[in-house]
Amino acid sequence: MPNYKFTYFDFHGRGEATRLVFALAGVPFEDDRISLEEWPNLKPNIKFHRLPILEVDGKIYTESHAIMSYLGRKFGFYPTDIEDAFKVDEIIHIMEDYLQEFVKKHYAPPDQKEAMTKEYFEVQIPRFNGILEQLLVENGGGKGYFVGNEVTVADLIVFAFVSDYEEGFKDFPKLKAFMGRIGNLDRIKDWLNTRPKSDY
Repeated sequence: MPNYKFTYFDFHGRGEATRLVFALAGVPFEDDRISLEEWPNLKPNIKFHRLPILEVDGKIYTESHAIMSYLGRKFGFYPTDIEDAFKVDEIIHIMEDYLQEFVKKHYAPPDQKEAMTKEYFEVQIPRFNGILEQLLVENGGGKGYFVGNEVTVADLIVFAFVSDYEEGFKDFPKLKAFMGRIGNLDRIKDWLNTRPKSDY
């Protein structure tokens, strides 16, 4: 078994989906978490000066989505069918757009913070959750997963980000039920119960 070390900040962000891949696969890894205070001193020694990074027996991998997809392929959470693989990639990119809206709100200038927070919760969350609900329904009526009949990294990236925003589910019952299905998978449940606490 290779030795895996995953380094990211001490919050969910772009790293939690990869942690979920490890958790669901039951593969041990070193969960190396860096505080924002530590980052300036460590940054010059990190490849490309960006996080996350994955180290596998000394080899360094970069870019959050590439890392997640790489591990998904290794552990069986990425389709081999080209059409299904496209659907997974489509959702990954949708979630990046969703995350960018959160980042804009989170780092808004003080004089824009209130307006951008309101816009995020009242406009962006319903917009993106509506897109996700539609995609979920397109796959067998929305009673299973986003792609095919088994969990893929698409399900894990949606769960990693959307699960923090339960207030956005009121008009999207199938998406809410999906979140419950993923959260109740034994290995995911164990991870949620033992992972370090994080505000976001």
